[in-house]
Amino acid sequence: MSLAPGDSSLIDEWAATRDTPEVSPFTQDIIDDETYKKLEMPVLALAGPGYNWMNSVMTAKATNVNVVKIPDCGHFIPEEKPEVATKLLVDFLKQ
Repeated sequence: MSLAPGDSSLIDEWAATRDTPEVSPFTQDIIDDETYKKLEMPVLALAGPGYNWMNSVMTAKATNVNVVKIPDCGHFIPEEKPEVATKLLVDFLKQ
């Protein structure tokens, strides 16, 4: 599908459907998120370029979190650094 500059048809379509039963649960999830307590179990978070964001979000959501920065990696850590991701995950699960 090709859109001409200034064509807002996809935005208009989304806006028309955002409050439908198929989409509105997402809005409720955002509201519900404020009521959840912090996770207390161990949590492993792997991050590439979004490390600072991931660290701030995960430490706000969990009390026992290990956020690991994966250098020289983009957003698809398991695909880009499978050996690193696997080792970290296996080591985490052995705890």
